[in-house]
Amino acid sequence: MRAAATVPGYRVGPATPGDLDAIVELFDAYDVWNFGQPDTVREHLEADFDLPGFDPALDSWLVTDSVRAVVGFAYVLGGHGGDSHDAFARVHPSHHGRGIGAFLVDAAEGRARQRVGGAPEARLWNSISATDLQAADLLCGRGFLPVRHCWHMERSLSEGLPIPEPPAGIEVRALQAGEELQVHAAMEESFAEHWGTGAPTFEEWRAFMDAPGFDLGLVLVAVDGDEIVGEVDSMGTPDAAWVNVLGVRPAWRGRGIGTLLLLRAFADLAGRGHRGVRLNVDAGNETGATRLYERVGMTVRREWLVYEKLLAG
Repeated sequence: MRAAATVPGYRVGPATPGDLDAIVELFDAYDVWNFGQPDTVREHLEADFDLPGFDPALDSWLVTDSVRAVVGFAYVLGGHGGDSHDAFARVHPSHHGRGIGAFLVDAAEGRARQRVGGAPEARLWNSISATDLQAADLLCGRGFLPVRHCWHMERSLSEGLPIPEPPAGIEVRALQAGEELQVHAAMEESFAEHWGTGAPTFEEWRAFMDAPGFDLGLVLVAVDGDEIVGEVDSMGTPDAAWVNVLGVRPAWRGRGIGTLLLLRAFADLAGRGHRGVRLNVDAGNETGATRLYERVGMTVRREWLVYEKLLAG
C-alpha cells in the first residue's frame, strides 16, 4: 500500500476504470488549451489500464477539487525491459499553478523508484506536448532532460489508395490463429535497435489484442515462404483509425514491404468506413520510419517531447 498523499485544497486517490470518462474529459480540456482541439483516445487509456503489471491502486493518482471534479491525473507504466518506466501527467488548465503538476511528477517518480528497486540503468520518461512550456520548466527543475521527440502523424483516407504489387516471394495476409508467438518474435527483432524499450512483451501485446472491440482482422503479416518477416496492426476509434505497430525484420528491409503493409492497412481501414488514420512515431527513428510515413502521405499533426531522468542514486 502506498503512503497517503495530498495536494493542499484537493483530494488525491487512485484512479479506477470507472474514472476513464472523467479522465478523458480532463485530457481533452488540456488538449484544447494546448493544441486547440481534443486529441485524446479513450481506447489507448483503456489499453494501458489493462496492461499486465499495471495496478491502478499503486500506479495512478487522481486529483479532484471540492466538488469532486477531476482536475489532475497521472500514471506510471513499467518499461518492457523492467528497468525503465513511462509516466504521463495532465492538469486541467484552470488549475495550473497550484502545485498539482509538481505533486504528480514527484508521485510518479517515487513509484517508479519503488518498482525498479535500485537498478543502475533505470530511467523514467515523461512525455509532454512540445508547446507546453510550463511542463518543460517543471520537468527541467526536477532533473529531467529532453532526450527524444516524437511525431503524431495523420492522413486522410477519403481518396483512393493504390496498393503496390508485393515484392517477389512476399505475401501479405491476415494473422492466422497459432501464429501469435511467431509474429511477436518478428516484432521483437524489428524493434531491437529502437530507442527506449523496444517492442511490447508478448503478454502486453496479447492483452491489447484481446481487448473488447479489437479487430484481429486488422493484424496483417508479411510472409516469405514459412517465415513471418513483417507485421502491422491497426485499430478503429470513433475519432480516427490508428496504426499501433509496424515492423519489418532487418534482413527484409529496403524491398517495399513496410510500404505495402501500411497501404494494405490503410485500405482495410478505409473499407471499414474510417476517414482518417493516425500514428505516433519516434522522429529520430533509425530505421527511416518517418520517411516512409511521409512518402505515403502522412503529415505531422503534433509534436511530443520525451524527458528522461536516471533513477539510480
